[in-house]
Amino acid sequence: MASDPAVPLPATLKSGMGYRAFAQAVMEQGWQLVDPLAADSCMAAGDCAVEFIAPGGSARLQVQVGSQSGAAVVSGWRAQQVPLDRIGNPTAAAVDSKAAPAASKVADNPR
Repeated sequence: MASDPAVPLPATLKSGMGYRAFAQAVMEQGWQLVDPLAADSCMAAGDCAVEFIAPGGSARLQVQVGSQSGAAVVSGWRAQQVPLDRIGNPTAAAVDSKAAPAASKVADNPR
Protein backbone atom coordinates (compact mmCIF):
# COMPACT_ATOMS: atom_id res chain seq x y z
CA MET A 1 0.00 0.00 0.00
CA ALA A 2 1.35 3.43 -0.88
CA SER A 3 1.37 6.13 1.79
CA ASP A 4 1.38 9.88 1.36
CA PRO A 5 5.00 10.87 2.12
CA ALA A 6 3.74 14.16 3.61
CA VAL A 7 2.16 12.25 6.53
CA PRO A 8 4.78 11.87 9.30
CA LEU A 9 5.04 8.31 10.60
CA PRO A 10 7.61 6.71 12.93
CA ALA A 11 10.67 5.44 11.06
CA THR A 12 10.55 2.21 13.09
CA LEU A 13 7.41 0.92 11.37
CA LYS A 14 8.00 -2.24 9.34
CA SER A 15 5.74 -4.65 7.53
CA GLY A 16 5.59 -7.93 9.45
CA MET A 17 6.03 -6.35 12.88
CA GLY A 18 3.62 -7.24 15.67
CA TYR A 19 0.43 -5.19 15.71
CA ARG A 20 0.84 -4.17 19.38
CA ALA A 21 4.33 -2.73 18.76
CA PHE A 22 3.10 -0.95 15.62
CA ALA A 23 0.09 0.54 17.44
CA GLN A 24 2.24 1.64 20.38
CA ALA A 25 4.71 3.39 18.03
CA VAL A 26 2.01 5.41 16.27
CA MET A 27 0.08 6.18 19.47
CA GLU A 28 3.27 7.56 21.06
CA GLN A 29 3.14 10.21 18.31
CA GLY A 30 -0.45 11.13 19.18
CA TRP A 31 -2.36 8.97 16.70
CA GLN A 32 -5.60 7.51 18.07
CA LEU A 33 -7.65 4.48 17.11
CA VAL A 34 -10.85 5.43 15.30
CA ASP A 35 -12.68 2.43 16.84
CA PRO A 36 -10.79 0.80 19.76
CA LEU A 37 -13.35 -2.01 20.15
CA ALA A 38 -13.08 -2.98 16.48
CA ALA A 39 -9.28 -2.88 16.79
CA ASP A 40 -9.40 -5.32 19.71
CA SER A 41 -11.59 -7.70 17.70
CA CYS A 42 -9.31 -7.33 14.70
CA MET A 43 -6.22 -8.09 16.75
CA ALA A 44 -7.87 -11.26 18.09
CA ALA A 45 -9.05 -12.47 14.69
CA GLY A 46 -6.39 -11.15 12.29
CA ASP A 47 -6.93 -10.61 8.56
CA CYS A 48 -8.68 -7.25 8.92
CA ALA A 49 -8.02 -3.51 8.90
CA VAL A 50 -7.62 -0.98 11.72
CA GLU A 51 -7.78 2.79 11.31
CA PHE A 52 -5.95 5.50 13.24
CA ILE A 53 -6.47 9.25 13.08
CA ALA A 54 -3.68 11.80 13.51
CA PRO A 55 -3.73 14.51 16.18
CA GLY A 56 -6.09 17.24 14.99
CA GLY A 57 -7.67 14.92 12.42
CA SER A 58 -5.26 15.97 9.68
CA ALA A 59 -4.49 12.42 8.46
CA ARG A 60 -5.74 8.85 8.60
CA LEU A 61 -3.71 5.66 8.76
CA GLN A 62 -5.28 2.42 7.53
CA VAL A 63 -3.42 -0.66 8.76
CA GLN A 64 -3.86 -4.15 7.32
CA VAL A 65 -3.51 -6.76 10.06
CA GLY A 66 -2.82 -10.40 9.30
CA SER A 67 -2.09 -13.45 11.40
CA GLN A 68 1.22 -15.26 11.67
CA SER A 69 1.63 -18.24 14.01
CA GLY A 70 -1.43 -17.07 15.94
CA ALA A 71 -0.13 -13.52 16.44
CA ALA A 72 -1.52 -10.32 14.90
CA VAL A 73 1.06 -8.82 12.54
CA VAL A 74 1.00 -5.76 10.30
CA SER A 75 0.96 -6.73 6.64
CA GLY A 76 0.83 -3.16 5.30
CA TRP A 77 -0.50 0.34 5.80
CA ARG A 78 -1.54 3.46 3.96
CA ALA A 79 -1.47 6.98 5.37
CA GLN A 80 -3.30 9.83 3.69
CA GLN A 81 -3.92 13.45 4.46
CA VAL A 82 -7.48 14.49 5.27
CA PRO A 83 -8.74 17.66 3.57
CA LEU A 84 -9.20 20.49 6.08
CA ASP A 85 -11.58 23.40 5.81
CA ARG A 86 -10.41 27.01 6.05
CA ILE A 87 -10.30 26.99 9.85
CA GLY A 88 -8.38 23.73 10.07
CA ASN A 89 -11.16 21.24 10.81
CA PRO A 90 -11.58 17.99 8.83
CA THR A 91 -14.11 18.48 6.04
CA ALA A 92 -17.48 16.74 6.19
CA ALA A 93 -16.27 14.10 3.73
CA ALA A 94 -13.43 13.18 6.08
CA VAL A 95 -15.56 12.85 9.21
CA ASP A 96 -16.30 9.31 10.40
CA SER A 97 -19.11 7.87 8.28
CA LYS A 98 -20.95 6.64 11.41
CA ALA A 99 -21.87 10.25 12.24
CA ALA A 100 -23.42 10.94 8.83
CA PRO A 101 -26.77 9.09 9.26
CA ALA A 102 -27.64 11.03 12.42
CA ALA A 103 -26.99 14.31 10.63
CA SER A 104 -29.16 13.30 7.67
CA LYS A 105 -32.08 12.35 9.98
CA VAL A 106 -32.04 15.85 11.45
CA ALA A 107 -32.18 17.33 7.96
CA ASP A 108 -35.03 14.99 6.91
CA ASN A 109 -37.24 15.90 9.88
CA PRO A 110 -37.65 19.68 10.05
CA ARG A 111 -39.35 20.99 13.19
